[in-house]
Amino acid sequence: FFKDKIGVLVSASYQNSFTGTDGFFLVPTSQPNPNPTFNTPNFDAIESRSYSTQETRTAVHGIIDFKPSLKHQFRIYILYSELNQFRALHEVDSIGTLKNGQINALTESKVSYQNILNSTFQGKDSLFPHTLLDYTAAYSKASNNTPDWDRLSTLGVRDSSGRPSPQTFSSLTRRWLQNTDID
Repeated sequence: FFKDKIGVLVSASYQNSFTGTDGFFLVPTSQPNPNPTFNTPNFDAIESRSYSTQETRTAVHGIIDFKPSLKHQFRIYILYSELNQFRALHEVDSIGTLKNGQINALTESKVSYQNILNSTFQGKDSLFPHTLLDYTAAYSKASNNTPDWDRLSTLGVRDSSGRPSPQTFSSLTRRWLQNTDID
């Protein structure tokens, strides 16, 4: 622009992804069960986990070059990057045998917002022959905000027929986290 005195470059990106995973874990006991027959497998814990996550990523880069003369040059660079995450977890943990044992259920949800802002100003000035003044000023801010992170645990048992009892409340934790770093 303006007879090659100003240059502008802008780039942006956006991504929205959904991921999920299911897992099933069997933790065997160190010794097999002798009943009903020798070497019958026995398990200390049986766990089932399900995760579901949505992540959105946004980024914008911009740079402006200004060269008013051959002896003076200025550059401004700006970056903004953002990651938003929404996660849900459901886990069921059965301690003991399949027919008699304790059932622990955990439900967790977490929302987090992270972003980075950076701006940089650079300049080069040739004030005198063989003298170059090269300078940079920068500002950066990174923040993480987790306004809602909760975990709900419940307990239950299986009777001798293998039927689960109603779940009872065990614990509920909620966290709110926020931090910012400025350079």
